[in-house]
Amino acid sequence: MIRTTLTGQWGNQMFTAVAGCIVSERTGQPYPPSRFWFDKNGSPLRWKNGCYLPPPSNRDPYRDGHGSSSSLSPYVVDSPHWIDLDSLPKDGRDIVVRSYAQRYELWAPYADQIRDEWLKIQCPLPRTDEHELVVHLRRTDYVKNDSGQPTLDPARQCLASTSEELDKCLAEFPQGLRILVCTDDALDPFVVEFCRKYRASTSLGTLDQDFLKMVAARYLLISQSTYSWLAGFLGRAERIVCPMSPGSHWGRGRHLYGPPEPGHPDFPNLIATGYDAGRWRWVA
Repeated sequence: MIRTTLTGQWGNQMFTAVAGCIVSERTGQPYPPSRFWFDKNGSPLRWKNGCYLPPPSNRDPYRDGHGSSSSLSPYVVDSPHWIDLDSLPKDGRDIVVRSYAQRYELWAPYADQIRDEWLKIQCPLPRTDEHELVVHLRRTDYVKNDSGQPTLDPARQCLASTSEELDKCLAEFPQGLRILVCTDDALDPFVVEFCRKYRASTSLGTLDQDFLKMVAARYLLISQSTYSWLAGFLGRAERIVCPMSPGSHWGRGRHLYGPPEPGHPDFPNLIATGYDAGRWRWVA
């Protein structure tokens, strides 16, 4: 049986759940679904309109009993993002996945399955304005760490987008679009100033409502956040723009494929390929 621990916030949990499905596909071991997604404090997330995106499973763990009967010790995948799928055991032992697996190269062969099965959105999308740009501005934990101090490390975590980065990203879209901001802190002075400067409106939706708005958007400007990245990946946007400065967390992994070199950190690399590549713009 495949076992995962859904840690981090919702975006990270979705990535970990997909990693469980991929490992299940490669080994034939069942991956049981979790009953809930969780918030940062470990409590089950509550949806405004019901759970439209249940944690995925691609195999029934009870089809052949209650999991592995192997006497072998579990095989543990314990890496930030890279998973060597070719090295996974196929001897029936349990596999424990402790990885966010934020590498598009792992997702690429399963992109259709992820959209159509594993992370299939189970409710109608909201109506959209074809002349609207949806902008995700993540603040809170991208501004201050868990102790409330503004001492964040770009080598280890994502940071909030700057005004200069957003100006460059906005130049990638057609002129005259109305702007709708989805944010985790509508009262943050940076968000208030952005809305004033660009005459933007604020969504004020819940976590799931804002996610669906981004999924349904024709034009989307995201933060370096798996939450809004997934909205782009699962959604209909024909243009998705993301700031990608070289020193940022995602920027450090931009050209990283395969296992990291010994002694080097394992950064995310979410640069899409194939069908998805034409929809994305990465702005340095």
